[in-house]
Amino acid sequence: MTPAWAALFLAAFGLYVRTLHPAYQLDDSPETVAACLGLGVQHAPGYPLLTLLGRLATALPVGGPYWRVNLLAAALSALAAVLAGRLVPLLFPSRAAGRAGWIAGACLAASALWWECGVSAKGALYALN
Repeated sequence: MTPAWAALFLAAFGLYVRTLHPAYQLDDSPETVAACLGLGVQHAPGYPLLTLLGRLATALPVGGPYWRVNLLAAALSALAAVLAGRLVPLLFPSRAAGRAGWIAGACLAASALWWECGVSAKGALYALN
């Protein structure tokens, strides 16, 4: 990963952590965190990958369980924005494609909808998809 892409990841992750929900948002986040803590099944289809990653996140030695799973959502959302930006040069090869991809990734990371997904546990599901 080049420094520009690493900077994009760190900027997006820093933005999400700065505005991270300390507990849970009024969506399916409480159910998501409960499934991660107990390795249970959420409503269909169950989201097994998110549940296992969330279980690993709950082992972090910082914050409470809700904050930890929200932190996972922040990391996954920042990573997804970088990967989306990295796709641009592959789909549209040109001299400026690298910069255009970086700008596209930054725009995605800072968009209101993606930002909302990046700060709550349920948003981790959308970043994985």
